[in-house]
Amino acid sequence: MHRPPPHSDLTSAPPPLPRPRTSAALLPPLIACGFVAGLLGVARIYDSLPLHPPPCGLRRLTGLPCLGCGGTRAMKALAQGDWLAALAFNPLVIAGVVGVFLWLLVAGLRHTAFPQSRPWPRPSSRVLAVAITALVLANWAYLVVWLPE
Repeated sequence: MHRPPPHSDLTSAPPPLPRPRTSAALLPPLIACGFVAGLLGVARIYDSLPLHPPPCGLRRLTGLPCLGCGGTRAMKALAQGDWLAALAFNPLVIAGVVGVFLWLLVAGLRHTAFPQSRPWPRPSSRVLAVAITALVLANWAYLVVWLPE
């Protein structure tokens, strides 16, 4: 009968390391950043474009701004470097722009500096839906009260 040496422990092996992340994990934040950069580029030359979207129909009919009201003006102000005016026009749009670039930064750091790190836990769909709904409603309340004409 073969016996293992007394100092070895065959019952517990160390947990395997997660596989390194591939570059494909960077694709969604890169696409989102490219899209936002394109929007900022268009916002920079917006006034010289031959066509512009019509004014907000909801605001024209009811006097209440829609959820995206001020978004174009916010992007124009941001493209000009005026962060405070951009925030005043639509804070959620600017938070989204900053969030997209932070997403790329974090994804890039995790990919290059911490390739063996474990994935972050994902919040439940219900928690995410409640958080997003609360942010959108708070932003809309802000727009109703403070959005300049």
